[in-house]
Amino acid sequence: MYARYTESSKLAVYFARAAMLLNDASVIDSSRFLCGIMWGDESRAQILFQLRESFPLYREAPHKYADLESVPRRKDQLLLTDNVKKVLARAAMAADAMGDYWIDTEHLLLGILAEPTCTAARHLAKAGITLANARRVVIDNKHSRPPQGPIRRLGETPSPMERWAFKWKMWRFRARTKSQSKPDAS
Repeated sequence: MYARYTESSKLAVYFARAAMLLNDASVIDSSRFLCGIMWGDESRAQILFQLRESFPLYREAPHKYADLESVPRRKDQLLLTDNVKKVLARAAMAADAMGDYWIDTEHLLLGILAEPTCTAARHLAKAGITLANARRVVIDNKHSRPPQGPIRRLGETPSPMERWAFKWKMWRFRARTKSQSKPDAS
């Protein structure tokens, strides 16, 4: 699912999970997802929109109070609300509409804004960030993006190393789910 995501976008998802754990929540909602986008200094959304300064709930952002070492270690799945799932889908659609292969944090922000029913979109609207304005800023600053690496063309086969890594991940996933589904012998 995250194959098209840049490192900063993957970090945003990781930081959103950290915000979830620090706040003792059971799922990642849109406001925690927005905190994840703002958390990292290399986030293009943070750089383009100065979210930390304009986001009304930034005072509650977890990175002011904790570092990653203090995040509790839990081995649960990444649980997303339906709104965040829609945000991720809309971020991919925004990247596709702009002709971008890679999904960066600015696309994630556009995904949030494209889902007006979520809490984070309402807070961003209160801060004066709208979908039309954000889209214009992203397009105007497209030239300043760092290169993210080669783009695999449609129909292009993955390298043998990529196929091996995918098989390894699938084997680990199946082994993990198989061991979780076995009833205890006690």
